[in-house]
Amino acid sequence: MRRYLMAVAVIIAVHVGTTQAYSQQWLLGGSMGLSLLDGTAGFHITPAAELVFNGTMGVGTEFSINTQYGVPLFWYPYFKYYFGVPGSKLRPYANAGPVMTFNTPNAPSFGVLFGAGVNIPIANRLYIVPDVQFGPVFGVGGGEYPFILSGYYWGYQTYGLTSFSYPSSTVFAFSIRGGIRYEL
Repeated sequence: MRRYLMAVAVIIAVHVGTTQAYSQQWLLGGSMGLSLLDGTAGFHITPAAELVFNGTMGVGTEFSINTQYGVPLFWYPYFKYYFGVPGSKLRPYANAGPVMTFNTPNAPSFGVLFGAGVNIPIANRLYIVPDVQFGPVFGVGGGEYPFILSGYYWGYQTYGLTSFSYPSSTVFAFSIRGGIRYEL
């Protein structure tokens, strides 16, 4: 048994010792562009941070500030996969993740965003990043909105409180944007 454990330890040591490992890389930057949310067009600014593992997979987060539909704020944590292009310095990617919107009627609302883009190197560790994001956001716009009725009853001024109930709906978010990233 002891010889078996020694053989396994030697095999693991040889394998680990000869394997080239990639370090983690931080990408910091931001994006800005045009967005559509439920048929309304607007402009948005998005700071972003991303941690890349193995040079092919990454996790990141964005916080988008928009100018349409009640000035929504989007928080978008995502998983990103980089595709290898042999003989090229371009780094195309696809990403997906949940999104949470704030500052919309009946907020917060949740959804799923999907996207794709490419990191284009322009200098040492500096990239231009054009991309597209799209997906549904569920439960936007519903809620109870109170209003006051006034009138006269037998010569007395009276007031009544009632409310409207608006159903929530699913909206489609779409954005085309350009950005810049710096690799730390």
